[in-house]
Amino acid sequence: QTLGLETPLFTGFPTVHVAGTNGKGSVCAMVAAILMASGYRTGLFTSPHLYRENERILVDGTPILEEVLTAYLDEIYARYPDLRLFDGYLYAALRWYTRQKVAFGVMEAGVGGALDATNILLPQVTAIATIGMDHREILGDTLCEIALQKAGIAKPGVPMALYPRYPGEVERTIRDYCRRVGAPVLAYEPGELELRPGEDGCWRVDIRRPGLSLLDTRVSLMGRHQAYNAALAVLIAQALMEQGYGITPDAIREGLMAARHPGRLELIEQTPILLLDGAHNPEGAAALVTAIRDAYPSKPLVLLTAMMSNKDASGVAAQLAPLADRVIATQVDAPRALDCQRL
Repeated sequence: QTLGLETPLFTGFPTVHVAGTNGKGSVCAMVAAILMASGYRTGLFTSPHLYRENERILVDGTPILEEVLTAYLDEIYARYPDLRLFDGYLYAALRWYTRQKVAFGVMEAGVGGALDATNILLPQVTAIATIGMDHREILGDTLCEIALQKAGIAKPGVPMALYPRYPGEVERTIRDYCRRVGAPVLAYEPGELELRPGEDGCWRVDIRRPGLSLLDTRVSLMGRHQAYNAALAVLIAQALMEQGYGITPDAIREGLMAARHPGRLELIEQTPILLLDGAHNPEGAAALVTAIRDAYPSKPLVLLTAMMSNKDASGVAAQLAPLADRVIATQVDAPRALDCQRL
């Protein structure tokens, strides 16, 4: 349902709110890097974590102190013992960012958007990354149903930035919802965005939009899909520029070249080449396959893989199997782990 203006929303500090199926965390990491390059003290809230839970809550790249996170979680669950874990992390993030006096919070939605805990935000800009078939048991059985849930982060008068490549019916769904809510839409027109591959698997973007020219800018995160994510991050940055925030084209360029997001085609060893990626649905796996083929067209590939039982393992396997010379299926030590024999 469309949020009414009477709904209490969080306005403790300026925020950017990003939803989507895949890529939203990378978009957030890029926007945070742009804001930091612009001199803003920046909080970055993402999920899930890879190594330690305090990675979800960063200020200028530094994680929240573990003892502070524990204290905040103890505090909220003493009051609301049935609260979801994700919601507790969000509470901790808002408390920490307020205490740290951030100038901006860049906030990644959890599942969906309309009913996600992050939808308590009244941000400066909203954005939606890719739309794919994930969390269907919660969000719906079609791309348009899922897109409608993601579009639920739109707010009256708050610009909504759109990913450059949606299926036509998905984009219409998002635009229709934004029109009903009264959220202006920001999107690329034909000819405003060009992508070019680099030799290192990292792409370069040329952006020519009214009010912004950004040419031959390297995107530090590997893969063609990250170049599209970078283009979305640029739309968000331009919206903030137009609101009077001190962001320059040079800061955007610096941020895109500096952004890091662990577990997204992360190169963790050069000899031999060892890549770590968290793709967990068919769309993410397809982007992973394209990126590896672009970056390493002739390299043999050993695929070490595990999945959760609530994911579309068959759909992911159909994408990854043709890429691999050898597959090693394993499983993580978690209740939701998919049995490795089945995988």
